[in-house]
Amino acid sequence: MIIKAIYTKEWLKLRWYFWGLCLTALGAGSYFWFHLNFAFKSIEPESMMWYRFAQIGDKPYTNLALFFLFSAVVIAVAQFLPETIRNRVRILIHLPCRLQTIAAHHLLAGGSSIFIINGLAGSLIVAVIMRYYPPDVVWVAAKDCFFWTLLGLALYLGLSGAILERDLWRKSLKLLFSLLLGLLYFKNHYTSIDLLLVLVVLWLTLPVYDSFLSVKRQRLHSFLFKISILPLCLLLIMIGVNRYQQEYSRHFEQYYIFFSPILNDFIYQKNGKGHNFIYGTQEQTFDRVTYESNLPFVYWKNLDIQGKLPIQINHESFDKERIRAARQSLQYHPSDLQPKEVGLYPLFNPISNQGVIPFPEEALALKSDRIIVYNCETVKENERLSNEVNQQLLAAGAIFPLRHIWGKTTNMKPFDWGYFVKDDMGKILNLRRANNSISVAPVPTPDNIGSIVHMRITENRLQNFYGYAIDVNSTVYLVSYPDYQFIPLNLQDFDYRSMKFHLLADPLHYLVRYDDETIYRAALFDKHYQLVATTSLPTP
Repeated sequence: MIIKAIYTKEWLKLRWYFWGLCLTALGAGSYFWFHLNFAFKSIEPESMMWYRFAQIGDKPYTNLALFFLFSAVVIAVAQFLPETIRNRVRILIHLPCRLQTIAAHHLLAGGSSIFIINGLAGSLIVAVIMRYYPPDVVWVAAKDCFFWTLLGLALYLGLSGAILERDLWRKSLKLLFSLLLGLLYFKNHYTSIDLLLVLVVLWLTLPVYDSFLSVKRQRLHSFLFKISILPLCLLLIMIGVNRYQQEYSRHFEQYYIFFSPILNDFIYQKNGKGHNFIYGTQEQTFDRVTYESNLPFVYWKNLDIQGKLPIQINHESFDKERIRAARQSLQYHPSDLQPKEVGLYPLFNPISNQGVIPFPEEALALKSDRIIVYNCETVKENERLSNEVNQQLLAAGAIFPLRHIWGKTTNMKPFDWGYFVKDDMGKILNLRRANNSISVAPVPTPDNIGSIVHMRITENRLQNFYGYAIDVNSTVYLVSYPDYQFIPLNLQDFDYRSMKFHLLADPLHYLVRYDDETIYRAALFDKHYQLVATTSLPTP
C-alpha cells in the first residue's frame, strides 16, 4: 500500500508536467518533420542531404537534443523542489518503510517519466529519419537519442540530489557535478566508450540517497561510495581534457618552411605571438618584402601584380600560367585516421560527353559481407547496382569485409577516380563508376610495403599521381597515375600516428614539411621524387 501511495502521489504531482512535455515532444517532432521535409524538397539532388549528414556531420535533429535535458530539469524541479520548499521531505522519511525503498521508488517514478517522455521524442525523431535516410543513418539517430536520454537521466539524478541536499556546500558540489556532467557528455558524436554513462547513472543514485539521509541529518557511510568519488572525478577530468583536445585545442605552427629557388636554400617564416613574424634562413634574416621576393612560386600573384613575371630561374622562364599549373597541395593529419560515424559514400557516375560531374542519387555503404548501394529517391537498396558492384569486387579478388574506403566525396572536381578500398587481406582495389558502368581494378602493391593504413586521393588536373598512401611503418608513398606505382618519400622520423604533413608542389620541386610540435622538418624532392635536401628547426 505504501508503494502504491508513493506512485499515486508522484503521478498527481507530475501529471500536468508529464502531459505538457509529451505534447511538447509531439510538437517538436512535428516541426522537425516539417523542417526536414522542406529541406529535402529545397535541395537538388536530395542526396546532398545524405552527404551533409555522413561526410560533414550535419545532423538535422541536433537542435532537439536540448529537449532531452529540458525534460529532465522540469521533472526534477517539479518533483522535489515543492517538497523541499514546504519541508514535506521530512514527512516522507517517516513513512513506515525503509528510506532506501522510499528513495528508490521516488526516483523510479521520476526516471520513468523522463524515460517515457524522451523515448517519445526519440521515437518521433527516428520515425522521421526513417522516411528520408537509409538504415545506416537511422541507427546513428537512434544511438544519439539513446545517449541523450541517458544524459537526461543523469541530469535528473544530479539535480534531484542537489535539490534535496540540506548542506549548502554539498548542494553546490552536487549541482556543479551535474552541470559539468551535462556539458561533458552533451555532444554530437557518441562512441562505445560513452557507455560509461550507464555506470555514472547508476552511481548517481548514491548521492541522491545521501541527500535523502541529509534530511535526517545523517550521511551515507558506505566505504564503496566514498572511494568511488575520486576515480569518478578523475574520469570526468580525463573526459574533459580529451574533449578539449579533440574539439577546441589548436596546434600553433611555429614555422612555415619553404624552399627558395632564388637562394637555393630553405627559407622560413617564424610565427610569433601578436602577429610578429621573423623571416630568414639558417644563416640570415630579412624583411617581409625580401622574403616574398625569394619565394616566387608561393607569392607569384604579388609578383604578377607588380609586373615582375615572368621570372628567370636557372636560365628557365616561369610565367604565371606555368606556375599556377604546377601548384599542388596535399595534407595529412592523424585525425584523418578516424572513421566516419556514418559510412555512406556518394557513388559518382561521370558521363564522358558532360563537362560537369553531377552529384549522384546513389550512395554506397560497406557491410560485413558486401557493399549496398542505396537510392535516395526511394530510400531503398538499388539491388541491380549492389549486385553489379559486388560481382565486380569478387571478380577482382576482393575478400570481404572491406576494412577501409578512401576517396573524394565531392563532385567539385575535374574528374572522378572513384574509391580505393582495402579488403580483409590488405589488398587495395580501385572501385569506379563511369558512363553507367562499374569497374574494379586491383592496385598492385610491392611485397616490401607494409599494410596500408591511410590514403588520400587528389583528382587534380595535373594527373601525375592518384594521391598518397601511408603504410603501417609510417612510410609515405605517392601512387603514380595511371599505373599505380608506389613511390616512397624519404621522410626521416615521420610517425603517422602523431604527426601531420603538408606536401607542396611547384614547377621545380616537391616539398614535404612535417613536425612533432618539437622539431619542424622539411624534405625537398625533385620532379622524379628523388630526395634533394632536408632541414630541421627546433621549437624555440
